[in-house]
Amino acid sequence: MIQPHGQPPSITTVRRRVTQLLRKEREATRRTVVVLALDGIPDALARDYWEHASIATLSSVFPTTSATAWLSSTTGLDTSQHGIPGVVFKLNSALINIYQYQGDLGVSAGNLFSDAAQLGFTPLSIVGDLDNLACSWKDLLLDHTKKIHGHRFYNDDAPLMEAMEEQQVLRRIKDAIQQALSHQHAPCPLLIWCFVDIDLYIHRFGYNAHVLTLLALIDQLAVELVNQGLCVVAWSDHGLTPTGHNQDLQQIIHGIRDRYDCPTGGAGRTLWYYTDTGMEDRIIDELRQSLPADVSVKRSADVFAGFDHIRDRVGNICLIANGAEFIAPCGYRYEHGSLTPAELSVPFAVWG
Repeated sequence: MIQPHGQPPSITTVRRRVTQLLRKEREATRRTVVVLALDGIPDALARDYWEHASIATLSSVFPTTSATAWLSSTTGLDTSQHGIPGVVFKLNSALINIYQYQGDLGVSAGNLFSDAAQLGFTPLSIVGDLDNLACSWKDLLLDHTKKIHGHRFYNDDAPLMEAMEEQQVLRRIKDAIQQALSHQHAPCPLLIWCFVDIDLYIHRFGYNAHVLTLLALIDQLAVELVNQGLCVVAWSDHGLTPTGHNQDLQQIIHGIRDRYDCPTGGAGRTLWYYTDTGMEDRIIDELRQSLPADVSVKRSADVFAGFDHIRDRVGNICLIANGAEFIAPCGYRYEHGSLTPAELSVPFAVWG
């Protein structure tokens, strides 16, 4: 998709921004750089709670989902270039889930970690909340890093998450960073990437007091690390927007899927159908008549115009949620994947 005129720089600029920062560090104090990769944090909240950071506003890629956006930020490639358009899509004519797929993804562009190694930094990744995944996407995302396992900050158990204290999460982040710092051997500084999937929490509970308090604590942690002689960077992949599950929408969307035998894929608030070309017009007409006005029904050729590399991966017809109701997993109150400002606008922050 073409970015609207006047939209902030793309999240694909993150690789260049980090590399420029590392180059300056190499030429000056050679500080270790800590990267906090915080899933699900919108720009507006970062600006409210990271008072000691210098923050640039960036625009996420479409679809605004983690698999797509994190890879874009680390490789500098947009969706059409790295070819990961969502969570469920076709690869070599087979429907896959990117978080389960183990096979060649066809991406070999290097990333900010390979850049760091070339500049004399030792790249480490605290795998964090990705530790439970075994898939090629994770391997690609963390390529060129030495991986540190055993540090989970959030999980998928809703009752346990709801009871978590912000200080408990902060202690886990601190412990993980301290373990990573023990790998430093002069004169090589480190680049430490730490993945914290706050998104898991926000899906169910929104941007409540837990999230806001944690953001303020992260600002304090960053200041502490700077005072210890480190440089701290943080960015996010996307924000989330309120999304309620609408059972009537589900019946319409799944009914058409089953009636026309057209599988679906997508990413959260953006879904697509894989249809026979001869049925495309008929299905589009039925969807537009059946769905509310705040669900856009578009041809994928228009939505992904110019994205030739992924045209065979997404379906023929796209549904994009614009309002506060769509299809959402059980227990979700917030979702992402579409084009609302809260999802698109993300922070790139530097302390020290």
